[in-house]
Amino acid sequence: METLSAIAGGEVGQLQHTCHKVALTEAEAEYHVSCVKHIFSEHVAMEFIVTNTIEDMTLTDIRVVLEPDSPGAASLAHLGDAHIEELSHGQSASCYSVFQKSEAAPNATWKATLVFVDDGAEDDYVLEPLELGRGDYINPYVLPPGQFATKWEAMSEGASGATQGGLPCTTLPEGINALVTTMHMGPCDNTNQVAPDAVKCVLQLAGTYIGGYQVLVMAQIGAMQGQCKFRMQIRVQHRGANQDAEANQAVVQAIIGSLQ
Repeated sequence: METLSAIAGGEVGQLQHTCHKVALTEAEAEYHVSCVKHIFSEHVAMEFIVTNTIEDMTLTDIRVVLEPDSPGAASLAHLGDAHIEELSHGQSASCYSVFQKSEAAPNATWKATLVFVDDGAEDDYVLEPLELGRGDYINPYVLPPGQFATKWEAMSEGASGATQGGLPCTTLPEGINALVTTMHMGPCDNTNQVAPDAVKCVLQLAGTYIGGYQVLVMAQIGAMQGQCKFRMQIRVQHRGANQDAEANQAVVQAIIGSLQ
């Protein structure tokens, strides 16, 4: 946290949650780079984990350069970076980029390039694009067995919404995994577990949206004739005592927008 605050030139605030690690290189690539996104209330920190897989090569001044490739990325203020001083063969270390958000949860895409110095000369290696999506602002959790239905009913008078769409899958297990990954939410009551030949299910998901908003999702998923589709209901309620109906509904719309 001290490293991030030093990059930002001030406190970055309380960590909301940390997202799953995402690979930015193929397994057989010359260099291995992955990214872990740390979400704060007003900042986003990108931690790039770099592994030097080249024998007899020591890299220095290693960093990942991000070029905005969407309006959302351009809206984020780049506050600074922390480089890796040196990386010998087989070693791994982290470099960082810190951004300040101009809105609560922007969608963003960057072109990413690994930049380093090898034997006194600067070189680079193009990485996979880095995306920051609405799902990255949700911290998944799993409710205790049997509690989803009670929570769902308790939130019936709160903010809600519905959406539907298709998934890039052909089987139900693939569709469930795709939706859990996209939403970045926790499956409840083992509703993500289905028989290999099943063609439909009702998936129950839970998570906390940035700012302390409890999110529940009930999704009907069906896989037929090589296509996988879903119908989803979303309910949102802030964990605080004072409810802001407009803010709750804004979170619903943000989540729906990420799926369209």
